[in-house]
Amino acid sequence: NYRLLADMIRTPNSTTRPIAVVKAEAYGHGAPECVRTLLSEGCDFFAVSCIDEAVAVRLVCDEEHKGADILILGYTSPAHAALLHQFDMTQTLYSPDYASELHAAAKAAGIRLNVHVKVDTGMHRIGYPAFTPAEAEATVDAICTMQDTFDAFCVQGLFTHLSDADSGNFCYEQWQRYLVVK
Repeated sequence: NYRLLADMIRTPNSTTRPIAVVKAEAYGHGAPECVRTLLSEGCDFFAVSCIDEAVAVRLVCDEEHKGADILILGYTSPAHAALLHQFDMTQTLYSPDYASELHAAAKAAGIRLNVHVKVDTGMHRIGYPAFTPAEAEATVDAICTMQDTFDAFCVQGLFTHLSDADSGNFCYEQWQRYLVVK
């Protein structure tokens, strides 16, 4: 599956990379084994749900002498900002309040953190809201303000979570909401 996806998205000018989601022990398949296999296939980007999983993936990458980016999809306490930096992890930002708290912690520690921004287009879990044009506009404003003023962040990406891949109409609607923010 990884090879097929990687081949589909890699073009001569593309900077797009697949992200292997290995949260919850790679959905029960065993995260260390899956990470090792994916590394051997050239995967260099993993997503996990929490900082403990991120540290475990980083340790496997280090054992295999392979560098990889690791994105934490869920909440990480701002008290762990230094740990995010130490293990070179990327944290998801999902609200202006959380971004402010994490930024303050990073500034206090004198570090710069890599972050991605999650936009909620219909999953109804976490993320900057983008259900209506007004919410999407407010989200764009919040992200632009953050990029302009939060100098302890390096914003590296933006993503959403499609809630129902089998529902073509709603999936398309979510994609359209995402494109407004993107």
